[in-house]
Amino acid sequence: MANLLFTVKLEDDDRALLDACSKFERLTRSDIVRRALRHYAEHLGVKPEQQKPKRKK
Repeated sequence: MANLLFTVKLEDDDRALLDACSKFERLTRSDIVRRALRHYAEHLGVKPEQQKPKRKK
């Protein structure tokens, strides 16, 4: 599984919320975003598509 690095613009209020959650949970901001994404996907009932295994040559 490859890592994905991306940039996100947040308003000051959203950045403050992210920082507050990070401090409260003692987790990184990335951890908070991953948890939020998973929770949102679960709320929507969305599941990731299964990736086909790569064939060896």
